[in-house]
Amino acid sequence: EYIEPLVDYLLALGESNKDRLMAVNCGWALGKLNQAKAVETLMAKYAEKKTAKYAVAVALGYIGGPAAAEALKKFLSSRDTKVLAAAIRSAGVLGTELEVKGLVKLMKKKKLDRFLKMELINTFRLRKQEEAKPVLMKLLESRDHMIAMAAAWALAEIGLTDKEVKRLASMAVSGKASLKMAVLKCFVMGGAKEAPEAAIPFLKINNEHIRMGACNVFIHYPTDKAKIALRKVFMSDRSRFVRYFAAVALGMLK
Repeated sequence: EYIEPLVDYLLALGESNKDRLMAVNCGWALGKLNQAKAVETLMAKYAEKKTAKYAVAVALGYIGGPAAAEALKKFLSSRDTKVLAAAIRSAGVLGTELEVKGLVKLMKKKKLDRFLKMELINTFRLRKQEEAKPVLMKLLESRDHMIAMAAAWALAEIGLTDKEVKRLASMAVSGKASLKMAVLKCFVMGGAKEAPEAAIPFLKINNEHIRMGACNVFIHYPTDKAKIALRKVFMSDRSRFVRYFAAVALGMLK
């Protein structure tokens, strides 16, 4: 008996921050009442009125369930940036109930808005989406620092195999400085916790910021495999800052 009044209230909402919060609350309440019936009622009334696209896209994520995931797909093709962003966020909230193929395909669009890219990366991170790793690895090469760093964080949260860590390290060592920094960021955030020795080649790069970044990996994830390389850096590196980081990393070894 509460579903219809909540749906009517939801369909009268706008796109302000306050309305978004109310859409979240409505979605959560509808999901607690009856997921399938809530989605059925909401989409039937939405089909009649075609109003509050943004609020509906927000609410579906919080209603949850397979029916909400299916209904959300139509909003993931919206040309309205705000509606599409709301749908992407809802995909993150829904988690594995929504298949990832459409989201990865969306990320591959050439003229995708920067804001939407950030939303997609965050969604992949929240969902710990293994299938998104190839596209996230490609984004580490982005000229946009924020995009590259967000991709690094997402990869670290999703997790990398030893083989993927070595592949990233190999790709970065021969790549641009920005790529090296993004890969090291991923490693520090946990991407290389099972194979931190992959950062050893970065200790030889002719860039003190990169060498400090490599030392930072070993500060977070100490490994005896890096001891010889760190000692060499500590004894002979021309940068006192790098030597300091190397000393801290050596101190972390038991």
